[in-house]
Amino acid sequence: MPGSVVYHAGLSKLVVAPATPTPPALDALMGRLLGALEAALPALDGESARRVRVLQAGLELISGRPLSEADSGTTSDVLTLAESAIRMRAPDLGVDVQPEHRPQAVPAPATIALALVQFAVNAKQHEFMDAAQLRPVRSVRLRVGSGPAFYVEWPSAEVTGAQVNTARHQRARLRWGWGYVRLAADALGGVALPPGLTNPGWEGAGFSIGSRLLAVPVACFECGRRVRCTASWEQETGFAHTASRRLIKDSLAGAIEAAAAAPGAIVYRDLFCARSSGDRTWVALPPETGTNRIKDVLRGLDHERVLWAAPEPHATRVHALTLILARLAGEEWPLFDAASFGQAFSGACQALRLDPPDLTGATVYPDGRVAAFLLAELGGRLRVSQGTLVFDAPPGAGDDPLLGVLEPGGRLTPELDQLFT
Repeated sequence: MPGSVVYHAGLSKLVVAPATPTPPALDALMGRLLGALEAALPALDGESARRVRVLQAGLELISGRPLSEADSGTTSDVLTLAESAIRMRAPDLGVDVQPEHRPQAVPAPATIALALVQFAVNAKQHEFMDAAQLRPVRSVRLRVGSGPAFYVEWPSAEVTGAQVNTARHQRARLRWGWGYVRLAADALGGVALPPGLTNPGWEGAGFSIGSRLLAVPVACFECGRRVRCTASWEQETGFAHTASRRLIKDSLAGAIEAAAAAPGAIVYRDLFCARSSGDRTWVALPPETGTNRIKDVLRGLDHERVLWAAPEPHATRVHALTLILARLAGEEWPLFDAASFGQAFSGACQALRLDPPDLTGATVYPDGRVAAFLLAELGGRLRVSQGTLVFDAPPGAGDDPLLGVLEPGGRLTPELDQLFT
């Protein structure tokens, strides 16, 4: 179902479904957004296409779509994609790609590349080349080790190593980048290595897919004491950020208590699920559920926005679908005055090859590109009614998920009384 997570388990795969799936309409719109990104690729030059491919791969992973068996490449592809994206995300950071003697086959090269982008950007923002922390990182090098393992490295006079405080679930983390890295490692059966010594005089972070470990975050407790756990469980609970430790502690205690009260049944408490069997209680971290997936994709799109650049009409379509998804996930509509709406609406209609109707006379307006996109996708009619913009959908569009974004009466903004109250 939408939002399931696929883990490598030796020669087989383990598929874990969320307790609450993404609503079908939201998942369908997410598919449209990812399809709009892919549709833009033929219109882009080589560099821009590589960056959008990296962005698209990352968003597909976060949205809960399993990696395609057909998505494969080489270690050289990973380095090329990562270099292109790093130069856009951190334009003043030098990038040196170490040549390979023999490229190796790898799955999902763009998915891995986005993990390397996070390493490079974090190094620029948080790492230093000297012990006094006076010389920030100015350049990084990308190389491939045995396994294969991918490294983003920088010169460092004193390497002490670091623990990364992050989480897979967005509620328990502050930084999107390392959260993505953890999810990518899970999907590929790999390991994300936090900053540490990689070579004499060099510090770096790594992403290895050679071991192909089972990365399900799960632990076994006996009499309230943890006796076994996976490495991913240790990451989630042992290296949690200070701000999320209380959430994790309370969720874990609640799950164990609820499981003891219902032996043999799977129970859910906030972040965790648990099941009691005799003297043992198994606790796991299930996938993100419901609209949380959509919100995390939107956060990722905003986090990596500089990787997205495309000509019309692709720019308008992606922009409109992003706002529509955000609204359906609970965000507020942006509102505009007549002049701002008119300029955006006219440009979007031209990009989508529409004749713009006369929509003067409203008090508030929605995003002009969203209004034009609805007309282009569904047909119908836009009109002004009681100071707001109304979309009259054609008869054949009754079950289209785009219509779920409309306010009562087909409005593209709330009623005026509701706004001003």
